[in-house]
Amino acid sequence: MLTTTRLPRFLELAHQRGILILSYYPIIYTKPLKPLHPEWLMQFLDNGRPEIENLGWFCFNSPYRDWLPEYLLEWLDNLDIDGFYFDDTNYGSHEERPFSPSCCCEYCEKLFRKETGLEIPRKVDFDSLDFRHFVNWRYEKMKDFYAPSLPAD
Repeated sequence: MLTTTRLPRFLELAHQRGILILSYYPIIYTKPLKPLHPEWLMQFLDNGRPEIENLGWFCFNSPYRDWLPEYLLEWLDNLDIDGFYFDDTNYGSHEERPFSPSCCCEYCEKLFRKETGLEIPRKVDFDSLDFRHFVNWRYEKMKDFYAPSLPAD
């Protein structure tokens, strides 16, 4: 209850003093969403190390891509914040270094096959030309998620 009364007052006072307020948001890490949409989580590639639990890293090729802007717009509609500071803008696992290129979820699998005609890799293998193609494809998908093309007029 304190947050619902103090935060709007804080934002009001900050704006009266000309202070812009940004909210921190880890762009692909949304732990509270995990129980609601586990099917949107990244499926990490086998990198030869023990498998790690995905604590809330969401794939930007899943419906999470459409959910996120709606969620953030709700924040902007209900709080007088000026914008967001995004963090956790990686494209793979995040728990152990070196991070592994990811993901091989059903959404990535279908999209990769449709766009390349190739089967999605399930394990890290930089000696494989198909795997290196996947890494570049995944990077392009990440760039598109962060800066989507605007529709043509």
